[in-house]
Amino acid sequence: MPDAGAGLADAFSRLAVEPPSSSRPSTNTGQTRSNGVVDSEEEREYALAPWMEGLKRRKDDMRHPLALLDEELDAFVTWTRPNNAEHQLRLHAFRCFQSLVKALWPFATCELFGSMATGLYLPDGDFDVVIFDSRLMTTPSVSLLRTLRDAIVRSGFAQASDIRLVENAKVPLVKFRSTRKFGSFDFDVSFNSPKGPMGASESLRLLEELERKEAGNRQRARMMILLVKVLLAHAGLNEVRYGGLGGLSIFCMGVSFVQLDRRDTFPSSLLGKTALDVLSFLTKYARTFDYRNHAITTTNGGGIIRKSDWLPRTEAKRARLSIVHPVDPQRDLSSGSYEWDAIHELLFASTRTLLAYALGRGDVARPDPTRSALADAGIVVSPSMLERRRLNEQLIASGELAEVARNWDPTSLGLVSPAQYASPPAQLAYQQRSLSFGTIYSAPTTPSLSLPPAPYYDAQSPYRHAAANLSAPSHSYNGTLSSHSYNGAPAQPPFPQQHAPRTDSQAPFVYFNNTVQFRSTP
Repeated sequence: MPDAGAGLADAFSRLAVEPPSSSRPSTNTGQTRSNGVVDSEEEREYALAPWMEGLKRRKDDMRHPLALLDEELDAFVTWTRPNNAEHQLRLHAFRCFQSLVKALWPFATCELFGSMATGLYLPDGDFDVVIFDSRLMTTPSVSLLRTLRDAIVRSGFAQASDIRLVENAKVPLVKFRSTRKFGSFDFDVSFNSPKGPMGASESLRLLEELERKEAGNRQRARMMILLVKVLLAHAGLNEVRYGGLGGLSIFCMGVSFVQLDRRDTFPSSLLGKTALDVLSFLTKYARTFDYRNHAITTTNGGGIIRKSDWLPRTEAKRARLSIVHPVDPQRDLSSGSYEWDAIHELLFASTRTLLAYALGRGDVARPDPTRSALADAGIVVSPSMLERRRLNEQLIASGELAEVARNWDPTSLGLVSPAQYASPPAQLAYQQRSLSFGTIYSAPTTPSLSLPPAPYYDAQSPYRHAAANLSAPSHSYNGTLSSHSYNGAPAQPPFPQQHAPRTDSQAPFVYFNNTVQFRSTP
């Protein structure tokens, strides 16, 4: 096996990495006695990073930090992702909600989207649901929201105090938490908004595309997405309405990295291969990505495009993350993340801490193997995640929700009466008006999308892995780009020759001469 430890100790010494600041939160959220005192250091650790409990590590574990980080990353994903029983539990709750909607609007259908549809949700993640019924298109959205709210309360699916109507949003919502009988899950429900399910369909297609390209790519993307989700959720930077980074943006970051980066520069026997992959991902988005000039696209195998070729000048000048929306290519998916500076700073601090752990810098020259490296980097579970897991275990053990899903019928129980649809003449008049403006409703299908500008840096680019061969001469742009032509037009040179791209791979690590080397990054 390659001498990864010696190679790291020598090659990594050239990188200036500051000792990590303490991003670990207070451990007072852990297991406590009746007097509020945390029992032990071990229990405090498990409260922040419960995946550590299954590792059964000893303080005399002398493995390399990369091996420890590798093991912890696998344990993190295993703990964070839902198991089959938890997924079935959520489906039981969703079937109950479907029954409620059917009782109210017999022709309506409910579709899940977002992380619930892709399986990339956190333990305390909510349900994103859209109700489709073309007969409701003439009904004002406020009326629909209030009708649904009243039915939810009458049926006992949620209490009135746990329901909130978001009437003035671009996509009006009913937000509520179901009662204990229905699992105490959070729901966000909208009407006749097809982009959500279209986005979920495209997300699933992208994951399948990654896996076809190379087995294991789906798992790579899953790990990176879950890591960033947990990091931002703990910091309160995961809500777009508050300027945070939404789930689809995080998804595109993970998918884009896997699209553009191959791990074949590392031999399969290399120590800490998973850890190196994650560190490369974090380093790209925390240190090396040019947010002022470049944007991410997942179209056609993925690529990097120039903001100036895609966005209006005022938006292109902003030095923050821009992502081509997978469903609406003319839209910047992350444009609402106005807290980007705080997000970027958090990514940088977390990356710095994990790099210091891998390099043996600062106060982690010999890390305590029983202490979570991810928790030190701010990747910790919230109390709501732990509470959700405990509730899931209780519901699964009792079988209560499964029994309710089999037998609960709000119509036969007299809990909900069918709502009134608009009259057929009103529906016909609405359709005629909509046709004249080109806005007639149609059910969501796989979208036919216009394409963003041709990426100058994509998965087939000759610049992709130039740094993997350190002895090779630098590539130069020859003024042609034969692989890209959109709408029948010949592809344009992606940039003037005097501004040829850097030949660095996005990964900060390369495997060369039987050792791992860490490239200096700007």
